[in-house]
Amino acid sequence: MNGSFRKGFGIGCFGQIIILMLMAGAVLLTAELGDSASATVVSISFLPTLAVVGILFLLGLLIFAAIPSLRSRLGSVPGAVLGWLVGGVVVIAILAGVTTILMD
Repeated sequence: MNGSFRKGFGIGCFGQIIILMLMAGAVLLTAELGDSASATVVSISFLPTLAVVGILFLLGLLIFAAIPSLRSRLGSVPGAVLGWLVGGVVVIAILAGVTTILMD
């Protein structure tokens, strides 16, 4: 694995995880500061919003890959897309683990 692939992989993978953490923080903040109705709405819309933001992140990666001047900042395009996919699997694993812990 060369440095360019590793850089793109890290951007894709950690981008997904950062998106999850930011959205989880928004849910917790809404539950803490808002009323129960707004917390319920935010909680129900969490997974669809997470999917949409993840797809938008992928589109952003592909746009970066399409523009030659930005491609060098991204690193390897296959690395970024593979990192996005691995990051998605990690996010699903985190959500499954948290759900399993909360259901017990």
